[in-house]
Amino acid sequence: MKNFLPFIAFFAIWYFIFKAIGNSPQHKYSKGFGHAIGILSGVIAFVITIGLIAPTALPNKAESATAEITSKSEYKGIGVSYDQVMQNLDSVFTMESNPLADGTPRMTGQKGLNILEINGGNKGNIDSVSLMVMIPNDNAESVAMSTLLVFILCKNALPEWDAAAKWITSSMDKIGRSKNKDHTSEQIVHGDKIIKVGIVKALGIVNISIRNKDAINK
Repeated sequence: MKNFLPFIAFFAIWYFIFKAIGNSPQHKYSKGFGHAIGILSGVIAFVITIGLIAPTALPNKAESATAEITSKSEYKGIGVSYDQVMQNLDSVFTMESNPLADGTPRMTGQKGLNILEINGGNKGNIDSVSLMVMIPNDNAESVAMSTLLVFILCKNALPEWDAAAKWITSSMDKIGRSKNKDHTSEQIVHGDKIIKVGIVKALGIVNISIRNKDAINK
């Protein structure tokens, strides 16, 4: 956890800079979401400007892995390995086996109220990954940590899409500003992946899921 503190502090500084110059969106419905969007904006600006905080590339095992294939052969993966998704998240989440009702392998981990879930029996090419984070109104440290987890997931699970975090930030902003109570999610197809962002405003919950666009949606 200590390894993340310098990053959290840096992101928080960027957020206050953005707020000071009027670029950080302020949401009447949730101060927490406004802070999260501000921090993510700072992260994106930092990465574009400096080009740092990119996880060390791991070999993509999707093409060569043949072991641990799930019996659900019709399922298509997202093209990244379990180890790749877990980079820099393994110090936060302790993952445990928790198979789905139909027997499909699933690994889950929880840190506080944040939950990471990885599905699929082929660890060289996982079926899907989802991350649920809490964005409270009254805990700046929790907001910063949740935002950092979102950013790391984007870099790990969507390495081919540099604008992933920017799209998630924009989607959170769009949902937050919407006056339609049924507008709770946004999704996009990027390459062969579907990325979905869902928000439960009343509870301060953000859920991000990534799966193959041709896979059966569980």
